[in-house]
Amino acid sequence: FIKCFYHVPLGEPFQGEIAKKEAEDNGADGVRQWRIDVLAETKDGYAVIELKPNAGAGALGQVLAYSKLLQKEWNITRKITPIVISDSVSPIMEQAAAMLGVQVLVA
Repeated sequence: FIKCFYHVPLGEPFQGEIAKKEAEDNGADGVRQWRIDVLAETKDGYAVIELKPNAGAGALGQVLAYSKLLQKEWNITRKITPIVISDSVSPIMEQAAAMLGVQVLVA
């Protein structure tokens, strides 16, 4: 990787300025904000990496959602590669990941 960024915020979880201000005041903005675990720049684009113990379908959904939000919010036209890194995954999770174009690494 060329560069890595950690805990990258995405999306706006609150509708309207009043809700945003209330969330900032009570600390909910940091808790409800969606965040990419690791965003890595590559020579071809970016890798969106979700770190998840015993990863399942939820990890696939997260990394795909984060990839699409990143593309929209950062106006990215280069390739975005979704990756899940886990300590274990089931065979059905690996099959689903392959069909969805998500790379899975077991460490």
